[in-house]
Amino acid sequence: MEPKKLVRALLLLCLIFVSVVAWQFLIWYTTAYKNFGRYIKPGETYRVAGRTYTLPNLKAHGRPFVLKEEFVLKQRTLMTRVLQMLSASGVEAWLSGGSLLGFTQYGTFIPWDDDIDMHTHWSNRDLLFGDAYVRIAEQHNLEMLFLMHSNMHAAHKDGSAVRFRCVGDVTPVCDLFFVQETNGGARVAKVDSWRGDRITTSRREDWRRGWIFPLSERGIDGFRFLLPADPEAVLKQQYGPGVTSVMKVRHPLCSHEYFYRVFSPLWLVKHEKRKKPRPKTGHP
Repeated sequence: MEPKKLVRALLLLCLIFVSVVAWQFLIWYTTAYKNFGRYIKPGETYRVAGRTYTLPNLKAHGRPFVLKEEFVLKQRTLMTRVLQMLSASGVEAWLSGGSLLGFTQYGTFIPWDDDIDMHTHWSNRDLLFGDAYVRIAEQHNLEMLFLMHSNMHAAHKDGSAVRFRCVGDVTPVCDLFFVQETNGGARVAKVDSWRGDRITTSRREDWRRGWIFPLSERGIDGFRFLLPADPEAVLKQQYGPGVTSVMKVRHPLCSHEYFYRVFSPLWLVKHEKRKKPRPKTGHP
């Protein structure tokens, strides 16, 4: 190829590459900021649907912000439906992760947290991964999401949970992970993955049994949930000793909205399997 043609071809490829990167960044930016509300300062009050909250007056790593009221109302609806569904089906589950931190330290959802985190017993895995539970979820106007190739037989770290969201919404999503008692029942650890009978548990999310059980029921911000016996000890083990004295704020670009919308082909929405009606033969 002639040098001039080669240079033109390389310039064209560079232009295409830059255009694709810019296009993807634009999608990422607009999607991630879709639910962004406004920036706030530690100690500042804010309102959601007539409720007044105050952001803890703590040192912040990152710039605190609140999500749009419309999104927070969707979070509240999702939380209500999930709690009703779990209670009706006899599945014992409790707050974990960012949701546990939010309701015990902030008195509500963390203002910039855009999902819901819960834990349940490993013994509920087969029920929740089974086809029958899809019908239960649909009765509460929820749909179930599973990461591609995750099932009762095998699941890796990101797929080792059942996820729920309100029908018609992309986000918010409720992540329901499993925990298993280990070390002869002395400890409780989050299940990271499984393949057949082989189970791998988390090293970071590994707690003394007495920090988790017995669970306690508490009413916070209009909800009634189950909480671990010692929420502060659970959170410090998971996030570090400074979790209750420093606010770690995610950047608005680190949004679940982009993750679930752009990578939607990786997520399988499970639907109830309905028997097809038999064709009429015309005979009595």
